Amino acid sequence: MPSCVICAIFKPLRLLIIGQGEVSLGVIVAITSYASRFWQPIMNLGNIFNNFINNIAYLERIFEELSSMLRNKECSSVEITESVYNRIEKVEDKVNSYITLCKDSAIEKAKEVDNAIAEGKDLSALAGIPIAVKDNISTKGIKTTCASKMLENYIPPFNATVVDKINAADMVITGKVNMDEFAMGSSTENSYFKKTRNPHDTDRVPGGSSGGSAAAVAAGEAIV
Repeated sequence: MPSCVICAIFKPLRLLIIGQGEVSLGVIVAITSYASRFWQPIMNLGNIFNNFINNIAYLERIFEELSSMLRNKECSSVEITESVYNRIEKVEDKVNSYITLCKDSAIEKAKEVDNAIAEGKDLSALAGIPIAVKDNISTKGIKTTCASKMLENYIPPFNATVVDKINAADMVITGKVNMDEFAMGSSTENSYFKKTRNPHDTDRVPGGSSGGSAAAVAAGEAIV
């Protein structure tokens, strides 16, 4: 940009603010107020990030405690899994986190983990922990809809790599959770099947496209 143009823009602005060497208090207040409109969202993002980090630490503590309790036989995977389904029965009609539930297979998997622990087998730290899987992740033998009518009855013949890793860790899949159709959205209001609600305030959305996952964990309908 030519220097004459820059001067034409900024010289009047400088005079408006500074005048003949005196700064206008009203102008300073106005500029500060205007700048705060940009600063506050940045501060909010900082708070969101801090909450995110704190939640990760909280979840890690839950995993560690549950894993320790399982190894010490203070509880069983079946008990943990059943407690999750009890919670689902209590709140799911208000939250709408799940598209598909896998209670029978989940209880069977939990029993396998409990038997392996009883036999003293070396298991992963996540063994026996219930997990909800987003419904755009392929799960062999479990309906995977991507929250779309197009795939309403699709049952994949293969697992996604992440599901193979979940199974290798002996985690317990509780079901497939809601999302924006084909992950196109940011509120989980765009699912063909249902709108997921924020469990902290059901008049609000949980975000998206993974709102079913977020709502399930927040509502206690899944450990992770």
